[in-house]
Amino acid sequence: MKNKKLKNLILGISIGTIISINTLATNVFASDLNKHTNISNTNVIQEINDDISQNISIDNGQIKIDNANDLLNKIDDADINKLNELAKSQGIEKSYTKEDLIKLYEDSISNLNKEITKGNLEMLSDGSIIEANDDSFYLQGGSTFDKRYWWGVSRWKSTDDANHWSYELNKAAAANAGIAVLAGAVLGGVGAIPNWLTSAYTWALANEVSYKNSLNSRGIVADINWSLVYSVYGQ
Repeated sequence: MKNKKLKNLILGISIGTIISINTLATNVFASDLNKHTNISNTNVIQEINDDISQNISIDNGQIKIDNANDLLNKIDDADINKLNELAKSQGIEKSYTKEDLIKLYEDSISNLNKEITKGNLEMLSDGSIIEANDDSFYLQGGSTFDKRYWWGVSRWKSTDDANHWSYELNKAAAANAGIAVLAGAVLGGVGAIPNWLTSAYTWALANEVSYKNSLNSRGIVADINWSLVYSVYGQ
């Protein structure tokens, strides 16, 4: 996908990836964000990601944010305020500025690129990223796997794996583990490690995973943005 600009990447309610081959632009529905969840809880993330997506491109299998300073004008101040309200409600002890958010995206994307270069991660044709040589991604029927994007990670868990994940999150929080351990439990080990990641946040995520998992017998999906704001819904 060298030199092909990813434009208008939209996190929508519908499932799927739409790839236009008629122009140099590639349109990607990067995630199922908002698919089975309360739209009001995630709409602000969608709007911010819509703005950032206009400056996202992929060149030689590496993700790039083009002209990051331009995003300071694109991202609405009202959206940052809404993001901070949502973050606070989820136990995130951080008040984001536009600069904070852009830096967090840049650092997380840089980490993804490094892991791709090392061969630990593999980019698929739609721009999503999986663990290299992970047969379980293809064999488990979409029940348990991690799929990463430029905006964050989508963690799919079967009913049993969701219960185990909730347990591991609670255990890490109860042990007052270090930030790196908490980040590994939350994000799966790839992404920038925010120093405001706390046990309170990890507990809140564990409770949400456990609750949503109890509502169905098909497991859950947790979409976690690099800002740590999350949306959890049933598969």
